[in-house]
Amino acid sequence: MFRGTVPAVRGVDPGQAGSVHNHRFSGQDRHCRNGRRFFEIATGRRSEAVDGEQVTIDGEELVCLYEAGESDWHTKTPRREPPAESAKLRELPKDFGQQSSQRRRLVRVSPSERAEGEQTAGSLFARAVRDSRDFGTAVHKLFEKVSWIDQVDIEELIGEWRQRSPVAEDVKQRVVEQFRQALASAEIRQALSRPEGDVDLWREKRFDIVLDDQWVTGVFDRVAIVRGRDGRPLSAAVLDFKSDEIASDAELTDAAERYRSQLSLYRSALSRMLELGPSQVMLRLLFTQPGKVHDLK
Repeated sequence: MFRGTVPAVRGVDPGQAGSVHNHRFSGQDRHCRNGRRFFEIATGRRSEAVDGEQVTIDGEELVCLYEAGESDWHTKTPRREPPAESAKLRELPKDFGQQSSQRRRLVRVSPSERAEGEQTAGSLFARAVRDSRDFGTAVHKLFEKVSWIDQVDIEELIGEWRQRSPVAEDVKQRVVEQFRQALASAEIRQALSRPEGDVDLWREKRFDIVLDDQWVTGVFDRVAIVRGRDGRPLSAAVLDFKSDEIASDAELTDAAERYRSQLSLYRSALSRMLELGPSQVMLRLLFTQPGKVHDLK
């Protein structure tokens, strides 16, 4: 409801000569002409006889020059029932502040940390350990750049990595040598080849997922996902790169067992993410130094 009024008695101070109730005058308003007339009279910019319907607002006699809407709209609005009396607050026991929290607490777990085991503080700063860690990280960086082995220029990839890698030159040289040696292995090339069918490839895929009471956060080195005609995943293979020094098949088997807990957690996470059964997720370890691939059953 919009209404423009001026006092019924003339000679009032123009600054107080009327009131505008919630109305904006615009060229599109069908009442624009009357509204503007009201505004000019109310502000003293226009002088003429005031004719209109006599109305009383808050005990004051006024002349209505402009009106739009229904003045009795408030009588047609349904009455809201008062809210029911709020329930009485439950009194807390006096020792409530000393009670243990009932909130579910998640334990943060990183799959890669499961394979690291315990280390002494001194070993963390030893040069040999640092160089070994830099070497392993650099090998990972090279392998993560490989999509499908027949779709990548290996020498171009190595050249780009050399320019960008911050590791020492002697480390770079050893990394490149092992990378080339590994790619000469038929097992390695097969593991990096594209399977038949509709396949998605994840490389360095970060994830966070809640499994039971654990918040699992980690990175898949490489995952190949085979999909059916409807686009739903049918199976998946996790491939994790390892740069351990391996001298025999027995050492390779022992090393693989050390990583079983880590890879099992990857399987649980990927099964949940892709809605696959555990048996549909293959776990594979690619050992770069001996150039071998080991499947975890």
